[in-house]
Amino acid sequence: MLHCFSENIEYARNVIDLGLFLGIGGIITYPKNNLLRKVVQEIPIEKIVLETDAPWLPPQSIRGKQNSSKYINEIAHYIADLKQMTFEEISEKTTKNALLLFYYKKLTIIH
Repeated sequence: MLHCFSENIEYARNVIDLGLFLGIGGIITYPKNNLLRKVVQEIPIEKIVLETDAPWLPPQSIRGKQNSSKYINEIAHYIADLKQMTFEEISEKTTKNALLLFYYKKLTIIH
């Protein structure tokens, strides 16, 4: 996983071609971060892992305060709106991605 991804779409595609996931956190919510929003819109959700980077880089709603893993849902909601998907779809797919990343080839998804 490329932690705290914040590059352009070409860089994102190169990272994905290497077999890596993009780590997307609170900076996606920053008003001037249109570049990252464009990347997240274009990249398949199957290549994204949510992260908080706590205690750094909180979502815009608490910017200037200490970040925490309790804000991961805010990032998921933001990406759901951005990708025109449901919160549940984003949660399920990014959780599956994290499990694939951290438990490679040992994963069995039960619905």
